[in-house]
Amino acid sequence: VDILSVASVNQQYLLHAQQTTFATHKSVRNFFNATETDDADPFCHANITFQHVDSVSKFCRKRHHGMSPVLRYLSGQYARTPWLGKKKNPTGWLCAQVRPYSGVMKV
Repeated sequence: VDILSVASVNQQYLLHAQQTTFATHKSVRNFFNATETDDADPFCHANITFQHVDSVSKFCRKRHHGMSPVLRYLSGQYARTPWLGKKKNPTGWLCAQVRPYSGVMKV
């Protein structure tokens, strides 16, 4: 099993906990991680505002061309403004959405 852990430099202790617990299992072949340092813009979380996050969310929720009714419904519910407003770090959350891809590209 190969593991890709998506993490943040602000929460290294969580990444370390994963490395010292389930990554040590005998079935784990490789343990990879991706943090802000792997992002195309490592300072994305500091360079954007909540208004930017909200506008990206609205743009993504309006893209319905060629979607099935189920996907259209689900995308309309995704990352709505009230939900984003409750997040501790909505700008960091938005920037982290691309991180799994960055991590795969790192491997």
